[in-house]
Amino acid sequence: MILVVGATGQLGAAVVKLLREGGEAVRVYVRTDEAARRFEALGCESYVGDITNPGLAKGPLPRVETVVATATASTPSRAGDRISTVDGQGIRNLIAAAAEAGWVRQIIYPSVSDAPGALGVPLFKIKRANERLLMESGLGYTILRLPAFMDVTFPMMGCGALIEGAEQATLARTCDFLQSHLRKVRDSVLRDGVIHIAGDGSVKQPYIAVDDVAKLIVASIGHPASLRRVLDITGPVALSGEEVAQIYERILGRMLKRKYTPAAIFKMLSAGLKLFQPAAANIMSILHWGATVGVPVRGQDLAAELGVELTTPEEFLRARLPVKPAA
Repeated sequence: MILVVGATGQLGAAVVKLLREGGEAVRVYVRTDEAARRFEALGCESYVGDITNPGLAKGPLPRVETVVATATASTPSRAGDRISTVDGQGIRNLIAAAAEAGWVRQIIYPSVSDAPGALGVPLFKIKRANERLLMESGLGYTILRLPAFMDVTFPMMGCGALIEGAEQATLARTCDFLQSHLRKVRDSVLRDGVIHIAGDGSVKQPYIAVDDVAKLIVASIGHPASLRRVLDITGPVALSGEEVAQIYERILGRMLKRKYTPAAIFKMLSAGLKLFQPAAANIMSILHWGATVGVPVRGQDLAAELGVELTTPEEFLRARLPVKPAA
């Protein structure tokens, strides 16, 4: 039995879908009866609880062999969610409960790149602390260090059409700050011919697709190459914001006007929002880091060993951009 904690998020939902398609027995750990019923209709078992509850550290944890921990409040979906409580205390509670239960053989935890400056981002600092705790817990573990997701970064460049039809899309979550930004830019590429680029557009990132991350997680379950290992896996090619804009242009068949946001703006906003809107401050901190720190391509041999063929940014955009066929 496999427990998915965070099944209502985009990555968790993708993991559940793959597991059920493969005939695996899945239990989801969710916070509401409504969510439980939705997953039960898909053939999953459900457990209603909240990992931020300190009582979880002393049980109860459902009897499962594998735990996939994708829960995050990086883009909070309800009032009161904080990365400190969900990504921080919540994941710590989950690790403690799994260690005490005695029947969990493997926890799979999606984390973040260890590129320079990562610990300056609040969410990244929390995830690195969770990595250490997991490695010291005595549990079997698989830690996936991942780059920025195409599914988040590319729509935020001004193309909300990319998230249409996506299950539990991260960018569709009811995070007021995020939705306010998206309302301003979501149609700018297709309607206005304007693409938004963070920083000066020169820093390269090896973006990865959420569906590929889900495949890596599923392939890691019980796989000898993944047990008690930190797997640093990125997308197959590192591209700058300018290079991503050029892919948009090739696919759409027209030039796009660039609108650059200086990296210093993100840093300033992160500092200014820290006390009043911590979720927004964290998002600004991530944007600043992504606009100033390049990440190299890594782990392609590991992905191949796990049997996952990784999607390129061009393949991702061609599959999702609403391009009219040539007459």
